[in-house]
Amino acid sequence: MSPKEAILDFLNLVFLLLLISFCIVFFIFGDRFAAFTELVKALVPMSVFGIFYLIKIKFTKEEYRRRKKEADTEIVLYLSINDKIMADAITFLTPIILCVIFYLSEGSITALEIIQASLVFIILMLWQKYLFKKSN
Repeated sequence: MSPKEAILDFLNLVFLLLLISFCIVFFIFGDRFAAFTELVKALVPMSVFGIFYLIKIKFTKEEYRRRKKEADTEIVLYLSINDKIMADAITFLTPIILCVIFYLSEGSITALEIIQASLVFIILMLWQKYLFKKSN
């Protein structure tokens, strides 16, 4: 582990400890324990994806270190027009699928759910534009 990585890990640890300390003071001593339990219940599903993300980052860092030693950090990706069409289909169908899931679970679609589906669409469009812009 390089000194730069050790410093970043230390800063992450300090930030985490400060965050935990703030939460203890805010929720426990501020008599907001009911709000804390609701927050924890809401964060449980997201924490599963957070754990998967941390595991993925660990493997990616190892691959990056290995490739950096070999001086091979470039990734060449050849895509066909079929790949572009599939990416377009995923981009446009994801918000529609989200709206269908919202409708099936609640029986109606609210404005907030439409905003969420639109936000997912915008993020996917920007990501697709970024990826395919690099290929030209």
